[in-house]
Amino acid sequence: GIIPWDSPADRKFFKDLTKTAEIDKSNAVIMGRATWESLPSRPLFGRYNIVISSQRGHSAADYIVSNLEQALHACNRDFIDRAFVIGGEQVYRSAIGHPDCDAIYRTSIEGNYDCDRFFPPIPMQTFRLLTNYPLAGNSLHPRVYHWVRRDQEEYF
Repeated sequence: GIIPWDSPADRKFFKDLTKTAEIDKSNAVIMGRATWESLPSRPLFGRYNIVISSQRGHSAADYIVSNLEQALHACNRDFIDRAFVIGGEQVYRSAIGHPDCDAIYRTSIEGNYDCDRFFPPIPMQTFRLLTNYPLAGNSLHPRVYHWVRRDQEEYF
């Protein structure tokens, strides 16, 4: 459950993407319990933190819910601009299959790593690759892939 690489460029991209919101609004980050517990500091500052868990006691989270539907419902607030699902594997799987998932940002890192969790396959019948670009300044050569729903006309 721990990310086995360290990419400052990817961390900066993640922070900038998930924090940038319209004036007087915040973005929400939705994550599973294990992802929440793996964060080096909690909550993620400047974002509305929603944890999906059957367990209670995540006191620093803004909201604790039992499933993705409840998490998305919690995002229906005037002060929420966009919602980002940030892990883990099962939450990603649920989100990618959800009709409200309109974009996917996925960073690819060069190298072979001993991992026990993986990003699920992106369904090509639902999403298309809009763009991809490298993140500069890192020996791991991170590359961002931005996928959008095929039936969308507006893109983020």
